[in-house]
Amino acid sequence: MLKDSEIMEIAEPLIEVLKKLESQLDTELMEVPTIRFMKNPDLKEFMIGDYTLDEESVRQIEEYIQEEIESMYHPTILH
Repeated sequence: MLKDSEIMEIAEPLIEVLKKLESQLDTELMEVPTIRFMKNPDLKEFMIGDYTLDEESVRQIEEYIQEEIESMYHPTILH
């Protein structure tokens, strides 16, 4: 299980790429995008950067990125 700081370290560059793609598309999306990592079944390890990840870690990163994507499209107003 990854620490929050590790999840952010892995996810932030990916989120930045998504933001750049969005600005390049310059269109309104009809629905909130969903992100899923696909693992090559022939490989035993899943690596992002310097991190070797297990299935739980990949799920944590996917959830974090998905929450960030949703907050970009549906921001929450705090009172």
